[in-house]
Amino acid sequence: MAAAPRPGPVRAMASSRVHDRTLRDLQAERASALALVTERLEEALRTLAQAERALATAPSDAARARRREALQHAGERLWFLVVQREAAGLRRHEAALEVLRVPPEVRAAMGPRRR
Repeated sequence: MAAAPRPGPVRAMASSRVHDRTLRDLQAERASALALVTERLEEALRTLAQAERALATAPSDAARARRREALQHAGERLWFLVVQREAAGLRRHEAALEVLRVPPEVRAAMGPRRR
């Protein structure tokens, strides 16, 4: 059985361009997903801050439950961000967490939320 012919230089260049375009598209999708999970973490951190203010203003069992839920939600959103960063090849998270002002308590709560 004869070996398959090798692609010529024109075909190889076209294939390389398609490959490069696909890689750029994938990187753009990763960046978009990273931006989205970052926005959602920021929103969760704002919700937690609101719950903390509400608890400080009018302490109650309901306010404590809302704060606890907001903390768990923020911890889950942080986990999503870390997973997405690692999928994009970003392994060092400390600077990002400082820029986003993620409190130590949220860092400790990072992970999937119990439902």
